[in-house]
Parts: sequence; C-alpha cells; structure tokens
Amino acid sequence: MSIFTMVMFLIIIFQGATHLVPVPKLDGEFEKYERPSFSAQDFASGEYQRLLSRFIGYHYGFSEWTIRLYCQYFWSVYHRSPVRQVAVGKNNYLFEPYFVEDLYESRMYKYTTNPEELIQMFDQQSQRLAKVQAILAEAGVHTLVACIPGKTNIYPEFAPPRDTLTRPLGPRAIEVYPPLFDKYGVNYINLNQWFLDIKDTASYDLFPTLGTHWSNVASTFAFDTMLRYMGHISGQPLRPVVLSHLHEETSPRWPDNDLEKLINPLFHIKVNRPYKYVDVDYAPLPPNVRKPKAIVCGDSFFWNITYNFQLDSLFDYCHYWFYNSTIYFDSLFSSTHDSGFDYVDQLLSTDYLILFYCTGQLYDLGINTTDAAGNIITQALVRLCYDPQIIQAQIQQICQTIRGDANWIARLDRKATDRGLSLDQMVEEDARYLLFTRPEDYFPELAAPGIPTVRCSKFRNR
Repeated sequence: MSIFTMVMFLIIIFQGATHLVPVPKLDGEFEKYERPSFSAQDFASGEYQRLLSRFIGYHYGFSEWTIRLYCQYFWSVYHRSPVRQVAVGKNNYLFEPYFVEDLYESRMYKYTTNPEELIQMFDQQSQRLAKVQAILAEAGVHTLVACIPGKTNIYPEFAPPRDTLTRPLGPRAIEVYPPLFDKYGVNYINLNQWFLDIKDTASYDLFPTLGTHWSNVASTFAFDTMLRYMGHISGQPLRPVVLSHLHEETSPRWPDNDLEKLINPLFHIKVNRPYKYVDVDYAPLPPNVRKPKAIVCGDSFFWNITYNFQLDSLFDYCHYWFYNSTIYFDSLFSSTHDSGFDYVDQLLSTDYLILFYCTGQLYDLGINTTDAAGNIITQALVRLCYDPQIIQAQIQQICQTIRGDANWIARLDRKATDRGLSLDQMVEEDARYLLFTRPEDYFPELAAPGIPTVRCSKFRNR
C-alpha cells in the first residue's frame, strides 16, 4: 500500500510537471494562479508556502479528472449542480439563476423596490429610444429592438422551485416594454411572444434541456424571421436565406449544452428528446440589392446567430457590440470605450442599429447603474444632438457643482482611493455618469416632447 501510494503521488507530480498525458480542459472560467516567486521574506512569513500550496492545489496532475469525478458525484447522488451559475429544474432542465429570479420575482429589484418607479424608467427609456430612432432615420439608419425569449419565460413548468426567492413579483421588462414601444412608435420584433405562440406546436426544442440560450434550430428560424422584418422596416429586402429540412443529430451543437459544460460532469447528462437542427444556405443576391451594414448591441444570445449564419454573406459588415463594450467582427476597435471610438461616426455609417436583448437582460435596455458609457441610448441621443466640446463643457460645469459639495467630494475621495484613481479623475467620471444617465437635466431640449431639432456638426455635415 505504501509503495502504491508513493507511485501514485509520483505519477501525479510527473503529470503536473510535464502534462505528458493529454487531459481535456475543464469548461468555464477559472482564476489563474501563477507559481509564486521565492523570497526569503515570504518564506519566513509563510506567505510563499501559502501561495505555493494554492498553486499546487489548482495545477496538480490529473486535477481535471478529479474535479469531473467530484462534479459527477454531486450530480448523481444529490441531483444538484456543483456550481452556483447553474440551477437544476425538473426533467434535468438546467437554468441560469437570474432567469429563475426573473420568473419568480422579476429583475426589478436590481434597480428599485418600487414597481411604479421601474415602469417610469422604462417609459423614459422608450421615449429616448423613439427620439434616437427618429434622428437616425433622417440619416437613413433603421433602428429596432429584438426582444429575445428567456428559458423560464418559455418553459416555466420545468423551472426549479422558488426556494429562497420570497419577494413579491414585480413588473417584468418583457411585459412592460412592448406596449411602450407601441405607444411611442419604436420598431421592435417580439420573438418572445412568437416562441410562446408556437411552443405547443413546434416539432423542435425552443430551448435545449442542457443550455441557457435559445436552441440552435429555434434561433435560426427566429433570425430568418428577423431578417424579413428588417427588410420590411427599411423597404429593402435582405438576401434570402435558404433553410434545410429538420434533421436529427446524436450530439448537441454548441451552445445547446453550455450549462452542462459548466457543471463539468464525468459523463454526459441524459436527454430524452433528440437533437434537431437545420442548416443555412444563401440564395443569390438579387439584382440591384446591396448587402447592408449593421450594428448589433446586446447580450450573449446573439452568439447563436454568429454560429449558424455567415454574417458576411448577409451584411457588408455586422459589428457586434457585446453589452455595448467589447466589439466583435471589427478590426478597428476592441471596445466602445477606446479613445478613438466615435459613436456618431459609427452610427451614421451603418444601415441598421439593432438592440438585441433576452428577457432577463431587457431590463438593461440602455439603463446602466454603474457605467454611463454602457448606456447606448443616452450616448446616442446626446452625441447625435451636441458636439463634443458642448458635452465636455457641460461635464465641467457638473464637476464644479460636485467640488462645491463637501460631502460629495468626501465620498468621491474615498471611492477614488479604493479604485486607485486621482480625485479629479473620480469627479469627472461621476460628472460623466450623471450627464449620460440623466441627460434631460442638463440639456432641456431633450426633455421636451417630440423630436429634438438640434444636431451635432457631424450629423449636419454628413
């Protein structure tokens, strides 16, 4: 037994040092711990030993198999998820917890405990979006919102129990926004309602058992519908898409099992229904029809579209502003926060601006409580109407107001220290946040009913 134990430890140490045996990597995000540098001071204090122990604990040989075995034990014995990011429902259906939260409480509590206040926020955002839509329409840019379904909205019967979610059910964004879009004339396509309408008759899964995003096949049909709607609002049909017949496959296509991968079981979780898919082809581009340009600003549900459609076959370009931050499929910028990024140039150069949000993220349609740069609706509204120097002058006026308030400055001083910023940087960041979350307070014309008449010089000179 002693010899066997020693041999096992030697094998583990050898594998950890050489990785001679190829082992599949674990799925998900993991904090990466680097091997600590040796110093006499850290050794004497025990810090080096602590850091080395942590490093070894995450990098020992065959650790992936050990973790998968533990996850399989957790699933098989307790029928529970070993990770917080996955909630287990009925019939092996897996869910992200924030969708479960939205089902039983709504995501209202992320912002407020007052339902009327939330509805007022949504109303204001709808009015702002209607103004942005009208302004961009003057430049030939078509704006629309795609309301994407969420898994608990379509399959509430398979959701996990309510458990600790005890707050009253508040307004849901997917129920509040569509009537407001109708009221203010915002272009939108309610794919959530479409999924509910076809739920009982569809011959394929609208959401996969083991995934959080809409299924590959359902998202493919949905985007084909969305392309037709885009052609309807612009009066310029897009290149027709040709979809194959439904066919079955023995294993899921990515990301139809993305939540299963987060669990990292040793064996695949059984699914009773077959996996069904369609393939996408493209009809020849009709004469006198050009491929349009598009900007999609939204959440991770758009990734399904990028996996199933060749975007360059449909669009001259289709830039994906992931959560209005990281930019994909564009070689010029890596983020909408880059110093060289210009909202006005980007918006006036496209043909479509698409806001693409699932039911759990629709609450964040232009609302961002921590980062004003993440608020695309107010960024677009302010920057399309006013030149940068006017905006900056207003920000400096807000900075003066902040500096005249001792309590405000004291709070920002503590916050600047915590974040490693100078006080001046923190003051300007706070001022910028105020301007782009409450622009009507600083530009009265934006608060008036109707479409603002003021335009920035780039818009006038386009």
